[in-house]
Amino acid sequence: DGEWGVESFCEFTCRDCGHVWIEKEAPKEPG
Repeated sequence: DGEWGVESFCEFTCRDCGHVWIEKEAPKEPG
């Protein structure tokens, strides 16, 4: 439900913060 949101959100977020995307990806941990 947030697959596309994470990518788009992480793209601009990573650049601004870089720790926000990690928090959202942490629980996902693709692998």
